[in-house]
Amino acid sequence: MPIGYLLSEYPAVHHTFLQREIDAIGKTGVRVIIVSIRRPKELLANSENNLAPDVHYLLGGNNLRLMTAIVQAVVLSPLAFLRAAAIVFAFAGWDVQRLGFGLAYLVEASAAADIFRTFGVQHVHSHFTSNVAWIMSGLRQGSWSMTIHGPDEFNELDGFRLSEKVAAASHTVAISCFAKSQIMRVAPVSSWERISVIPLGVDVDFFRASKELSPGPRLRLLSVGRLARVKGHLVLLEALQDLMARGIGDFSLEIIGDGPERGSLEAFIRQHELASRVHLAGWQPTTRIRAALERTDVFVLPSFAEGIPVVLMEAMASGVPCVASGVNGIPELIDHLESGLLVPPADPARLADGIQLLANSPDLRRTLQRNGRLKVERSFCLTTNARHLASVLTRLDAGAVAHV
Repeated sequence: MPIGYLLSEYPAVHHTFLQREIDAIGKTGVRVIIVSIRRPKELLANSENNLAPDVHYLLGGNNLRLMTAIVQAVVLSPLAFLRAAAIVFAFAGWDVQRLGFGLAYLVEASAAADIFRTFGVQHVHSHFTSNVAWIMSGLRQGSWSMTIHGPDEFNELDGFRLSEKVAAASHTVAISCFAKSQIMRVAPVSSWERISVIPLGVDVDFFRASKELSPGPRLRLLSVGRLARVKGHLVLLEALQDLMARGIGDFSLEIIGDGPERGSLEAFIRQHELASRVHLAGWQPTTRIRAALERTDVFVLPSFAEGIPVVLMEAMASGVPCVASGVNGIPELIDHLESGLLVPPADPARLADGIQLLANSPDLRRTLQRNGRLKVERSFCLTTNARHLASVLTRLDAGAVAHV
């Protein structure tokens, strides 16, 4: 039987790891039917945008299908519809605004359930769509699971209804031990055995060191991520000012990504005369990120909160020494002074210390290059982790089919 994937936006430029995960699962022989709530806001002109045939969108197309689906849900199985409505109230309570969102999720859940039913899908896995998946579970007989990334889900536990969702789901996948600990903090103890840690991963053949990195006279820095406040880019720019005050001015920084903080970053760059050193490159396809890593001396990730960033795995797999904030799940990827450097978040001086240490320590760079690559190969290989996830999903699917 095919496995269903319920996603918020596919393919999203900031969630390219989902495409790779689904492709890797497909290579195990599992057919994946994808339902995406929204069409992508923007596409990158590269091979990552070749959509699989089994992708179905709920919004931005024929709204008649949405209305037909909810009427059909009421007429064909009123008891199932009442179960789904009860989940809406469990999600929203008597909060009018949340109830409005819940009713919109109910419409989306009805349409998604109809699509999955058409293709004979018994088990559905959710990324970033757990509200819809939870409500949809009331409309259908099959099972469902979800991947919890964090840290957003942990910032508003009551609003996210994490405890209730974990109790209702057949299985919950955490991408890190940190994420699992936060789930266990609120989930019923009876559900703990249905929580597993399956990290995301990278293609270790695609991201591979092409040469021995040896910084030239100008230190080449790279950071990749959404231009959002949580990513800490302003702290990175302040760290660069600190380096210049120390007399270390021969460096360049490329920031790949886009987002709401771009204007603030551009203003800071102009105000502090960093334009000759800092380049905002916008969103780039994976092939260009790989090319950027090949010419990079040090990768920097100054985030305030993270899951376990795939881009950090890509840098380590490419043999690029990394300096990153030691927050959330990142210490599970980087062992300090062994496979990378960990620094406190929101501390420009300590971030500058880390960059300076790598600039002045060729032996340490070589150690981090070698060990960083090995760490990713052993624990964050996409093929290995996708096989693990595929085995969990097919086991859940077999259980769902047995109960139909």
